[in-house]
Amino acid sequence: MALPQLVARAFTADAALVDGSHRFHEVFFDLYLLRKIVRPGGLIVPDDHWWPSVSTAARYFETNMGWQVVHGAFDGGTIDQATGRRVCGLCGCPTLRASRRSSTSSRSSAHSRSG
Repeated sequence: MALPQLVARAFTADAALVDGSHRFHEVFFDLYLLRKIVRPGGLIVPDDHWWPSVSTAARYFETNMGWQVVHGAFDGGTIDQATGRRVCGLCGCPTLRASRRSSTSSRSSAHSRSG
């Protein structure tokens, strides 16, 4: 429910984690809205990508919106900010990089960027 409000407020982000429903239409809707929030070149990490519904929704944006999978983005694990120790590589979710040609035409002028 928060994503449409963020879009309405012209909120932008460099990265997002999708960890909600496993139903295709809900994952698709989250990715659709994140397309308007995450800056071109930013990262979107879909959790539970092995679910057919999640991978199908992500694949749509790869195929039709020019998003690119960043293979092995978490292979080396991540750093726990509290302890400074390396932790597991999450679940091996493919990280998607939002296309540089991401639909800036559908964004308000507050979202457009030069270059």
